[in-house]
Amino acid sequence: MTLFIVIPFLNEAENFARLAQELREFIDHNMSKSQYLIIFVNDGSADNSVAEVHKKFADFNYRLLNHATNMGPGTAFQTAFSEILKAASENDFVLTIEADNTSNLSIVPSMLRRSKEGYDVVLASPYMYGGTITNTPFIRRFLSFFANLFLRELLDLRGLFTISSFFRLYKVSVLRHIAKNFDSMLIQRKGFEGKVELLMKLVFCKIAISEIPLVLDTSRRKGKSKMKILRTIFDLLSLYFRKRSWKEQAIVYKS
Repeated sequence: MTLFIVIPFLNEAENFARLAQELREFIDHNMSKSQYLIIFVNDGSADNSVAEVHKKFADFNYRLLNHATNMGPGTAFQTAFSEILKAASENDFVLTIEADNTSNLSIVPSMLRRSKEGYDVVLASPYMYGGTITNTPFIRRFLSFFANLFLRELLDLRGLFTISSFFRLYKVSVLRHIAKNFDSMLIQRKGFEGKVELLMKLVFCKIAISEIPLVLDTSRRKGKSKMKILRTIFDLLSLYFRKRSWKEQAIVYKS
């Protein structure tokens, strides 16, 4: 089994020292060097992020993919998934995390155990019992919670606590099923809404999905979030108009 760890980034140079430290602790305690591959996707960074990747991760097993210009996180994930599916086996896993250290790697072993219990996708959720968001202004947490609640109803994602988090674990076999169903495009949308698009396709294909509580501490991030709130809200709402066609195209997954 190989664990592919996907990390898209845009101008995250100042976050890589801590990320390297925490990835090293996770890997040292959970797997050998032959059992993982980190896939970085540079999404048009204008700072020294690329140099920092080569410096801070020199002793890791990693690959760096580059976008010449900023194309958005949805496109960055699609780039990584396409590369992984060329060579991965059906028994491999893909872990997607944030480059800004807000993905708490201590819960990854629990995510892997949950997957081995029969779930094909495991989401890290700050909204379920046992999870929370800390060091974030109340109004931002309030808006985030109710945006999740509204979008779950609008996009037929009922039963899930969180829908937009980057922090997820997938079985490669499931990603390959989605790619086959949707003309090799797991994610068509370019922005932050791309991860919600993928989740919609997973749900419509009746993939077995579970969630693990996450304590999301935004103070671990250096620098500001790259998400533009109003633009992201508009892009998320626009997914409603693709819902019907994706439902019609979806084929039920059989593990």
